[in-house]
Amino acid sequence: MWNGRSTVYDAGTGVIPEYRRQGLSNRMFELMMPEFSSRGCQQYLLEVVTTNDKAIALYKGLDFLTTRTLSLLHCEGDMVAREGAGDDFELREIETPDWGSLCTFWDGEPSWQNSTNAVDRSRHNKRFIGAFKGEKCVGYIVYSSPFGRIAQLAVDRDHRRRGIGTRLVKMMIAETAAGQRPQVINIDRSIDSAMTFLKTAALPKRSANLK
Repeated sequence: MWNGRSTVYDAGTGVIPEYRRQGLSNRMFELMMPEFSSRGCQQYLLEVVTTNDKAIALYKGLDFLTTRTLSLLHCEGDMVAREGAGDDFELREIETPDWGSLCTFWDGEPSWQNSTNAVDRSRHNKRFIGAFKGEKCVGYIVYSSPFGRIAQLAVDRDHRRRGIGTRLVKMMIAETAAGQRPQVINIDRSIDSAMTFLKTAALPKRSANLK
């Protein structure tokens, strides 16, 4: 389910070079779409790199609509946290996330790959760390270790600008394997608060946009 509708998610579509320009992608969709419809699927979701003009032309020709633009951010240098930031909070593992509460920290929806359902399905290869003031969780991060890929990062609005997000990211970076660049994949570019924090405080040296 995605935005209340039964959804097919396209994890990857490709044609090897010698068979391109022969209409194979269109034929694959002509085969797939009636099958998905017969199973009650209401929409088909995918992401495409914004510079892939041929793929974009294909999808537009199949009546796909752009719903939002996502970005990739990564850190090429050391993250510098403010001295003493967030020292009155304790970081510890979250075993069973209370999504009803944690979702209230969000300023926007995560991408499909980073949705709560996707995170729950892949908990075996992710770390889920919360920032606690007493027994109250006031921020959290979900990431793949040791690759340093952030799936979700959010802080309660009443506890922002206190170094919580920075401490959470710094903990992830400390566990990131040598040679890996800490990164956030597929973040909605319209979530200004998250984009500003990541680009200025957490991952200040960033890459070009992914999508």
